[in-house]
Parts: sequence; C-alpha cells; structure tokens
Amino acid sequence: MVKLMCCISKSKDNSKLLVYEYLENRSLDGWLHKRNRPSNLSRSVQPRVLDWPKRLHIAVGAARGLCYMHHYCVPPVVHQDVKSIE
Repeated sequence: MVKLMCCISKSKDNSKLLVYEYLENRSLDGWLHKRNRPSNLSRSVQPRVLDWPKRLHIAVGAARGLCYMHHYCVPPVVHQDVKSIE
C-alpha cells in the first residue's frame, strides 16, 4: 500500500490530483514480473526476483490492508480494481 500524501481539487474544470509517497524500489509489478531493473544497469545484470515466501507475505499484507479499509474505516473504503502495478 502506498501512502496518499494529499489530494488537490480544482473546481473550475472538476480536475483532481492525487499525490502519493515516492516508491524508491519501483512497483510490486516490476518485482513480480522481473521488470525491476533500473534503466541505467547493463543488460547482463540479472534482475532480482521475489521468492514464493516473500510473495505470500506481500499478498497477505495486501489482503489485511484491504480488509481494514473495507471493515474498519468510516466510511468504508472499497478499492474495486487491485493490481500489482498500482
């Protein structure tokens, strides 16, 4: 989960901007699908991948976060499209 830092709304054209914390280690999607190599590294450098115990730990943490948002936030927060790229 990524911390939402602020939300900016412009009433003229109803536009909104969400600002999230910076993710230094890139997206979870990159780690799961071997797309975590920074562009400045040589192609000969092998990307690191997450082992299955670490993947399970991340999945359980994400599920707990969603459960908290659905059942304990007032009002409940429902995220209908959860993806590793987000």
